[in-house]
Amino acid sequence: LTLTNDFEETGLYEKYISRDGMSLARYIKYKHVKELNAHILSEYDHVARLVDVPNNLSDRTYMTSEYHQVLNFGNGDANAPKILIDAGHHSRELTSIQMVCYTMLRLLFEYEQEMVSDIDNQKMIVNLLRDNNVLFLPVVNIDGFYKICNVYE
Repeated sequence: LTLTNDFEETGLYEKYISRDGMSLARYIKYKHVKELNAHILSEYDHVARLVDVPNNLSDRTYMTSEYHQVLNFGNGDANAPKILIDAGHHSRELTSIQMVCYTMLRLLFEYEQEMVSDIDNQKMIVNLLRDNNVLFLPVVNIDGFYKICNVYE
């Protein structure tokens, strides 16, 4: 890995975003979010963990039995400070979901860049993930997201 400041021109961006019909230039589906999570977990298991949160936290009936997939980047310590980055509260907030996916990849990009750097006092992301947990929840309203995806198909 070579140091670069241009995230969009790296293999990381191309590998995850410009593939299999997933693009940040158009709306993505929940299957793309899950595929992205699976890829990140397989390659960054030293810093990323999956936390499944059941979609039955209230008495109402849900259209889907999908779980909320929360990715936890960081040290995994339950007592460590947490930062939550979420999106998709309302069914038509489709671009916000893409922003969370972009932010996850951008954080991993910066993490990789800092890991190969020789300058210890400039490792902000490495230190952030060492001392904290950054939780990514791309889709809060899974039901609404499913419903609106069916409209766009």
